[in-house]
Amino acid sequence: MGIVRLRTKAKIDRGQACLKYMETRTSLVTLKELASKLGMTTKAISNSLMPLLDQGLIKRELVKRQSVISNKPGWAYGYYIQKEKTR
Repeated sequence: MGIVRLRTKAKIDRGQACLKYMETRTSLVTLKELASKLGMTTKAISNSLMPLLDQGLIKRELVKRQSVISNKPGWAYGYYIQKEKTR
């Protein structure tokens, strides 16, 4: 298997791991939270979430979060799973 195919498969696996974690959450999840929970970098998480955004499986919105008590709250993207409404 070539390196390009391995990287593509790894990106898909990271995306599925993010989806599985986000299914258990009821609130928005930031990249920093996902990275700490899954043991990856925020850049790797971001790269794996972009295809999911394009497919419409997840949504994102800006939220104001305070990461450290000594700093002022800052803006970050919060991600959540797009749920279908049933009738």
